[in-house]
Amino acid sequence: MDFDDRRAAEALVERLGDACGSYKIGLELLTAAGPGLARALVGRGHEVFLDLKLFEIPNSVAGAVRAAGALDRA
Repeated sequence: MDFDDRRAAEALVERLGDACGSYKIGLELLTAAGPGLARALVGRGHEVFLDLKLFEIPNSVAGAVRAAGALDRA
């Protein structure tokens, strides 16, 4: 999930329901929402892949920097 906030990710999880058993959490979402979403998904029996590469995808790095910058406003 390459979202910039937890609510959007949770909305997708709810929409998919039991049709999806595993989720990819991107760097931007992990930075913006923290590890709680990953823990919640695992707690509900889902598999979670943390896609945290920094060098390969400049857009992900830019999104993570924006999310980190917004932490003081949260």
